[in-house]
This record gives sequence, structure tokens and C-alpha cells, in this order.
Amino acid sequence: MSITRTRASALALARAGLLLAAPVAAFFNMTSRLASASDMRPNVEYHAHAR
Repeated sequence: MSITRTRASALALARAGLLLAAPVAAFFNMTSRLASASDMRPNVEYHAHAR
């Protein structure tokens, strides 16, 4: 879901909040792309523990 500046303002997010959230979103996007590009897969043993 994409959030626009207008919608963020409607949600009462201050400009400072947007500036704090933007790098987090960018980092998540970058790591997802790197994982996809390098064909990373989840650790099967870890996920088998059913935590």
C-alpha cells in the first residue's frame, strides 16, 4: 500500500515523522531486492521449530 504525502497529512503524520519513516522503508526495499537478486531462501531448520 502506497501512502501519499496528502494522505499522511490526513493521518496527522508530521513532516519529521515522514523523514524518519522514509529511510526505514527504503532499507526494507533494498534488503528485499538483495534477497531476491541473490535467491536467498528462509532457513528451513529455524522455521521448523514452529515458534
